[in-house]
Amino acid sequence: MCRSTKSSRNWPATCKPKADSLEVRLGHNANSTKRSFADRLAGRPADVDERGGAVEVQLVDGSTQTLVISYYDFHSTTPGVRAFAGKVVPPLVGR
Repeated sequence: MCRSTKSSRNWPATCKPKADSLEVRLGHNANSTKRSFADRLAGRPADVDERGGAVEVQLVDGSTQTLVISYYDFHSTTPGVRAFAGKVVPPLVGR
């Protein structure tokens, strides 16, 4: 089940599978202050915090808008946010 914190057309959204062991939050940062990104994900500039379970990805060159993915697996010691984001980002950038 996915739900938005405001309305079905606004971000962030939170998704929880039936097992409730996993929680995924997708957010849109309209005015990111990041000037550089330390990593790449699906060929796009990104910052990956595997321990914190978060990824910020610049989907369009030169844009201040970023996608923020937070991933929490309550039955695992490793968040796995890089693997999850690796599945989410390619379709968003047309790959």
